[in-house]
Amino acid sequence: IAWKKKDSINELDILKSELTKILNKLSVENFPKLSEQISELVVDTQDKLKLVVEIIYNKPILQPIYAEMYANLFKKLEDKWKIDESCSLKRELLNYCQIKYKEGEKIPDKPESFKDWSKSDQDYWEEISVDKAKEVMLNNIKLIGELYKVELLPVKIMIICMNELFQITELGTGCLEEPDENNIECSLNLLKTIGKKISKTPLITNYIDILNNLSELDNKLSSRIRFACKDIIDLHKNNWIPRREESKPTTLTKSHMYSD
Repeated sequence: IAWKKKDSINELDILKSELTKILNKLSVENFPKLSEQISELVVDTQDKLKLVVEIIYNKPILQPIYAEMYANLFKKLEDKWKIDESCSLKRELLNYCQIKYKEGEKIPDKPESFKDWSKSDQDYWEEISVDKAKEVMLNNIKLIGELYKVELLPVKIMIICMNELFQITELGTGCLEEPDENNIECSLNLLKTIGKKISKTPLITNYIDILNNLSELDNKLSSRIRFACKDIIDLHKNNWIPRREESKPTTLTKSHMYSD
């Protein structure tokens, strides 16, 4: 039994190494070739499936400009990596999305030596950690939206996310009374990603109405967030066509430039 357990861990290590090696070379230009190589990796157990979902999912969290490409990669692998009806890539992906979303803006644990640092160093660490956690949450929301666009996540997940971010309950819309700027920024990121796809549903009317109201909350929201709300409203009016051309990934080298 011990030998089998060790062999299983070794298989996971090998799979992790092979997948990571290919992903580190992945770009829009070589996507067809390398995505095919990834699809040929042997993923025949639930442990392997969980591992590859986690590895692939966290790549665009660090490189959000590649979120659309990684969503397309998951879509290509959907039927390739399906063990049975109860164990599929789509199911594992949904589970992992829920885990990452519930983590929210999770700040990492303080280093063991934190108490020995100077006050200025402690303050700097906490400031950087908060900013990084916010960035991760925004990037996660963008990826969730991209996965919905390729139909790997259902629209009900988008509704749950939007309701939580806007604090929508049976009692009303909480963000209009006590707005949380981080949540609102996440909702804007999600709407920017999925707006075109949900534009023909009744959902969008309610969300745009909320943004109109938020954009007028001079005494409760920063001008940055209010203008960001107006940007999404304008995007909706323009049929979700950006007035300025957005940055698109081309090569891995350029993606590093964007992320700096």
